[in-house]
Amino acid sequence: MISNTIFEQMFDLWLASQCPLDEVVRWGRFVERNPELRKQTTLHHQHSVSMVIIPVLFNLKSRHYPKLNTELMKDAFQWHDLPEGLLLQKKDISVVSKRAHHDLKEYSAFEQKIQHFMFTDFNLYIHFMEAYLLQFAHKSDEYLSIFPEDAITTITYLREEYPYEVNLFPALEKWEYLFYAYEGYLHYGDEVILVNVLREHISELSRFANEIVGFRDVVFPLHFEEAINKFIEDNKHVMAF
Repeated sequence: MISNTIFEQMFDLWLASQCPLDEVVRWGRFVERNPELRKQTTLHHQHSVSMVIIPVLFNLKSRHYPKLNTELMKDAFQWHDLPEGLLLQKKDISVVSKRAHHDLKEYSAFEQKIQHFMFTDFNLYIHFMEAYLLQFAHKSDEYLSIFPEDAITTITYLREEYPYEVNLFPALEKWEYLFYAYEGYLHYGDEVILVNVLREHISELSRFANEIVGFRDVVFPLHFEEAINKFIEDNKHVMAF
């Protein structure tokens, strides 16, 4: 009934993007310390980041960088954590713990899952690979040295053709982390998660604001950065976690 249709080609990916991802619990070390925190799954995160970047991309494109490839950015965030479900993980690997071999394993799972598009719709396959690999393009050549040659070729292309998007992806990814940490503080009175997440990412967000055209204006205005630094200072007694 569904043979040779986009329905057939997408069904497994459709399912993998929902049920398994809803089993992957994020923020493990903070949730273990404070079980009262809402259990955010990778499915929640995928929806979260895909939603909150919409006004950011719109304003960056309209006010600062008209060449911004918003389709590539949106697709990149839609795909970036799918392998956590494909690999049937039960918890997310923390950003502070993730290493190149973790990323390689996830890349391999993603590539294997979409490989059928290589034979049915090669241009779509290429687009999916570019969208997925965008998340790694800002990393060093040394870090990426264990990736296969075809992945490196795609990453090199992304760096050459979409340098703005390459730099913007990690900036928006880290910015989105603040939402869950702020929820933990606002709704559950957990200052540990907010202070620690801010400490981990404030310097990078400040750097992004100074390096990426429009990021300071649209995403990380100076008064926001100053308020965060004051909050960190006011809560310097909070333990590192």
